[in-house]
Amino acid sequence: MLGLVGIVMGANAQTTGLTQAWETLSYGFYDDAGEAFARAGDSREARLGAAIAKVNSSPVTAASLADAQRQLSALVANDEIGRTAHYFLGRLHQLHPIAPDPIAAAREFEALVATAADDAWCRLALVKLAILRLTTLPGPDDPAARVATVRPLFEQTTDPATRRDLHLVVAEVCLRQQRYDAATREHLLSALAAPSPGADVRADLLIQIARVSQLMGDAATARDYYERFVRDYPRDRRRPTVELILAGGETPGPR
Repeated sequence: MLGLVGIVMGANAQTTGLTQAWETLSYGFYDDAGEAFARAGDSREARLGAAIAKVNSSPVTAASLADAQRQLSALVANDEIGRTAHYFLGRLHQLHPIAPDPIAAAREFEALVATAADDAWCRLALVKLAILRLTTLPGPDDPAARVATVRPLFEQTTDPATRRDLHLVVAEVCLRQQRYDAATREHLLSALAAPSPGADVRADLLIQIARVSQLMGDAATARDYYERFVRDYPRDRRRPTVELILAGGETPGPR
């Protein structure tokens, strides 16, 4: 969870004197950070930092985690600090090292999304909720019906990058289930069309779209995307395999 401390600092650095405490937390000095937040007083921001530090402070016990959960729960509200606390509360349920509770995590993420704030925390919650619904929570046995449970999440944000990430999550699950069909390809295409997927992600998407098209029997589309990959990523380690495919060689396809 501490990979998000930089976002927390940017969103919640409101109280004078807490910047150093946040930096200490970001470096992984949990006990020192907890002490720094405690010394800073009783502001909601200080209490938020102390709760996040508590999750990781040694020793991690059922009692310490329950205390952190109570601290986060007390801060939940529909404001910036409250939504931050709400997100970390959901993550604590999801990643709890002793008693993970994905159903409770999903409930927290759903409540956070329901605020309709559509801020960084709501958007992160959307992606985590999609992963839970697709892979962990009780749901339909039929893979297509399970994917349908995440479709409403796309309408909960106006952020193109978050919608891209939702498409990526759905596509990855479909590929793991070996669902090489038009629906899977559409999610891949949507992710590719979204803003700034990053060079590595874009390269993977070109390969995945080509491979799914190949398995669908759509040779023209497969060739188009393989050729785009070779043109745009001439130094990628997968280029020889793709060139073999384009030359008509037999191969299971690059990954």
